[in-house]
Amino acid sequence: MKKTFLTLFILFPVLLAFNACNDPVFYMLSQEIKVAKPLIRGSATNFVVSGNHTYVASGSSLYRYNGGLDSQGRGNWTRDSGLPSAPGRRIMQLAVTDDYLYALCEGSNSRGVIKRATFPEPFQWQDLTGSFNNVQAIFAVNNLLFIGARNSNGSYSVYYEGNLNSPIPGGENLTILRGVAFNGANYFLCTADDLYYTPSPDLGLQLVPGDSRNYMGIINLGSSGGNRIFAIARNGDLFSVTTNGRSRRARFSDRRRATGTLAVWTNGIDNLLLAGRQDVSYSTSSGFTYGYVEISFDSSGITETLFRIPGEPGAVSTVINRNRYVNSIGKNPVNHLIQAPDGILLASTQKFGVWSLRYRGNDKSETWNAEE
Repeated sequence: MKKTFLTLFILFPVLLAFNACNDPVFYMLSQEIKVAKPLIRGSATNFVVSGNHTYVASGSSLYRYNGGLDSQGRGNWTRDSGLPSAPGRRIMQLAVTDDYLYALCEGSNSRGVIKRATFPEPFQWQDLTGSFNNVQAIFAVNNLLFIGARNSNGSYSVYYEGNLNSPIPGGENLTILRGVAFNGANYFLCTADDLYYTPSPDLGLQLVPGDSRNYMGIINLGSSGGNRIFAIARNGDLFSVTTNGRSRRARFSDRRRATGTLAVWTNGIDNLLLAGRQDVSYSTSSGFTYGYVEISFDSSGITETLFRIPGEPGAVSTVINRNRYVNSIGKNPVNHLIQAPDGILLASTQKFGVWSLRYRGNDKSETWNAEE
């Protein structure tokens, strides 16, 4: 009897460990990563690229990613001393053209103001002023800066740098500007409830035919995607956009909503459109999930009808391990994504600074973690 009891006593922890290893919850815990201490903390801005350099800001500091790794095997970053403390206390958004780097800053009474610096570095910042006095958004495409400013009546007007003293014709009393894209022939502007186009801002904005929606962002797929324009709505519906109209091409699953973050990723052969997402319902096992989802495209446009979670077996993806994705960047609201000139995928998160997808230490594949 004692012998039988001793055998069971020895076997019990072994069986418990075996069952734990096969338990889905235990397996998910084994995929947790230790989050690195981020070099760039807090709520980071969007990224912009000039030459081989990628710029991002957090708080009042500006950072430049130079590509590759430093001598300690970490991302190779240079930190600028930041913009002057007045009138811009906090950098909220960046934009870039061939000649200038622009920063939307928090000014007095929390009103947005624009600073502009001429390339090359070191930067010398100057105010960019016009008839607007409360800038909410800036976007630069085709070497042209577009400005979304709030009016005293609560509506918004759109300006461009070619004429800072008057809104673009047809660009008054709109909703907030959420993005601008250019396909080589026309500029496409995305506001919170509609889409507009113009071959030249001086000629005025025209409404893209179709239904108004809660639009979150707009993007050009680039040469690999035939320079096609796509806009995403809050419910995750993705629309192909032309001067003739808008047509739904794909969507999120029912439980997810789009944040407006859009980015193009490529491995040189395959191409993906990445879209920031968040769940609309709470899970007791994972809470709210965020991160991004993916969909394939080629020169003909989007080739699927449903966005996928990164790492799905048998599908082209930015990551190999789905569970590692879910337990890392998948838990973080993503403000912006970009594939840097050296191929590294960078993300600015809502609370935990700048992250990247790269090999680290003994990792057998690229993993998401904070840039150190």
